[in-house]
Amino acid sequence: MRGYESAKQLKTYIDDDSVENIAVIGAGYIGIEAVEAMVEAGKHVTVLDLLPRVLGAYLDADFRNFKPADIESLGGHVLNNTKVTGIDADKQVLTLNGDTKAQFAYDKLILSVGVTPARLALPGSENAPQKGDIMTKEKVAIIGASHGGHEAALELLTQSDNFEVTIFEAGDFVSFMSCGMTLYLTGRVPEAEA
Repeated sequence: MRGYESAKQLKTYIDDDSVENIAVIGAGYIGIEAVEAMVEAGKHVTVLDLLPRVLGAYLDADFRNFKPADIESLGGHVLNNTKVTGIDADKQVLTLNGDTKAQFAYDKLILSVGVTPARLALPGSENAPQKGDIMTKEKVAIIGASHGGHEAALELLTQSDNFEVTIFEAGDFVSFMSCGMTLYLTGRVPEAEA
């Protein structure tokens, strides 16, 4: 699903009384929105997802997450830990987990498995972060917000985007995030992880 045209197509599913069983592949934000819209229209909807949790690609396991019961309370069904390994559009059947005996029939199929943004052919774009990249920054703490402390922070920030600078000083908290640094005027240095 992507954009206005996809939304118009979904509307045809809602308006078509012959469409009863809808399969949604992908339990991310858009997939869950599709499930909700179809259930509200009186359709029988099942969402299938490779991950063990609904919204699992977006929320950590310890974070309050959608549960299958949340979707089932709306009238939908959830098949987590389910890999769709085949789609037979002519027969309107999904093959699940590589097992030809484990099949799932549908009237209409909604693919909501995410998208990869287009990469522009601009100089330096090859250095842009890719999905899944872990970006790290050098963390620098400066004790003392005197003129020298600010100068040191600005020097680091203008040299490279690879620095995360925090300045500690007694007093109230003030943020200089627009400059790329945080200034704590707290009277004591908060404990930091090494």
